[in-house]
Amino acid sequence: MSQPVDNSRVVVSTPQYGCVSQIRRAVDGVLGQTHRNLQLVVVNCGDPESPWDELADMEDPRLVRFELFENRGPYFAHQVVLQATEADYFVVQDADDWSEPPRVAMLLRALRQRHAVAAVSLDRQHHVNGRVADSQPLNPRQAPGPDLTHWANHHALFRVDALRAIGGYDAGFQLGYDTLLMSLLAMIGPIAQVDCVLYHRHHRPDSLTHHPTTGFGSERRNQAIAELRQLHDRVYAEYERYLAGGIGRERLMESMVAAVGEASDRERKDAIAAHALRLRAALAQANGRANGQADGRVDGQLGQHSSFRMCPVRVGVQGSLQAPAAASVCTERLRTSWSMEPEALDALLQRIAELRPRRMLELGSGVSTLCLAKYARDHQITFQSLEHDEDYLRRTRDVLRSERLDPYVELTHAPVQRVRCAGLELQGYDFQRVEGEFGFVLMDGPPCSIGREANYFLLRPHLAASHELWLHDGYRLHELNCLELWQTHHRFSAQLRPYGDSGMWVIRSSVDTAPRQAAMPVGVSLLTGGRPELLSRTIAALQARAPWLLAEHFVQVVING
Repeated sequence: MSQPVDNSRVVVSTPQYGCVSQIRRAVDGVLGQTHRNLQLVVVNCGDPESPWDELADMEDPRLVRFELFENRGPYFAHQVVLQATEADYFVVQDADDWSEPPRVAMLLRALRQRHAVAAVSLDRQHHVNGRVADSQPLNPRQAPGPDLTHWANHHALFRVDALRAIGGYDAGFQLGYDTLLMSLLAMIGPIAQVDCVLYHRHHRPDSLTHHPTTGFGSERRNQAIAELRQLHDRVYAEYERYLAGGIGRERLMESMVAAVGEASDRERKDAIAAHALRLRAALAQANGRANGQADGRVDGQLGQHSSFRMCPVRVGVQGSLQAPAAASVCTERLRTSWSMEPEALDALLQRIAELRPRRMLELGSGVSTLCLAKYARDHQITFQSLEHDEDYLRRTRDVLRSERLDPYVELTHAPVQRVRCAGLELQGYDFQRVEGEFGFVLMDGPPCSIGREANYFLLRPHLAASHELWLHDGYRLHELNCLELWQTHHRFSAQLRPYGDSGMWVIRSSVDTAPRQAAMPVGVSLLTGGRPELLSRTIAALQARAPWLLAEHFVQVVING
């Protein structure tokens, strides 16, 4: 009798920096696995020598190319993939290493046989001098001890829920964190092993573990190890309480998540969340291509925000829109780190040509102002642009004049002022010089340091009954928080479009555009017990779909047993 086919969903994370000459071998090894239901995410971690040319001829829809804009280490990249994936299992594959074809299948089988949280195999180490050495098998009796030691290979297959239960990789480390991660995993469940070589390690003198500035014995690594030991000691104290019966397994895992979370700063967490949001859209799109749906719509939950939708577009080598041509009036004189990408500008102009609005409004001037002014000139429509920064307004006006486009846009100085919206003290543009209604709005300001939360509330009196609003920087957590706040008070649809490297939310008017009225008081009862993660997901889903339900009514959580 033939064995049933294992159709478990697996995601493989491959961060890449300085491994362009080895990346093809690593990718071939993953895509050649006997286990076919997998997605391979190659993350270019800010390497100026892009790996995409090496993979340009590969058309396997399971390969997802993803670009980070700076090198923040492999654990940062792993956490982005972990937060973005909906797979059940997570595999680590270094960009300069390679795998045997049955690696994933054999690790999956070993993990299930032992009901384990992770599974590892032996690895073969290939040194530059030609020396080859195999790793030693795990001691089956070894368990986490009071001292932090490296005793399990990180090149493993993990249960995604187990990684998330211990806080994942988001602990702010660039070196040595896998030693602690394997120890934490072993505290909550067994680690299975396959006693044969399934993984090959290529030893490079410039790798993180061997380079003089980051390798063993270096000042940076010694500092990281000291901090990791402090983190381990804190968690191990809770582990001893667990072994003695003082706390349960859930409490142990909560202490791990808390320790890992506190070790990472807020900026890092926000950056990971924003990149994960962007990658989630790319993974959904890749799934559509793999299922023969490249030209269809892929709807799905964006995290727990079920009222927001992701729509696919054609994706090129680095995950950006393949637009027919870059916007012709873009000029280097206005290029800044926050300039809108040519791919996004082309998509913007194409959409405006379809909608044919009579009046357009822009929040935040720049390169996009030139493109929209040219469109306004060619189609004889009204266009107004608001800018709060006087220096940048002057620069925009100078370029408009040099291009002879200044008669076709009303460039308005709109200082930022404190306003009260939705019961909150926020900052927003001064709209005193804005009159009438607009059928199309581009929101690309003010900067995140000021915030965009007030924008939609201030815009409401100036939005036509049937309107469309494009919100730039859609992959950032700030814009997602803005959408949640706005949907608490107004009804509209929102779709995340992967245009350029920053993403774009496309917001459309709803038939019912009146502010939401509070319903008669009701009671909400949530039944839970022993599954805090499920309770968190339930609350997050309610906050996304019906936030007023939790904010305005009595809520009771009943713990069953």
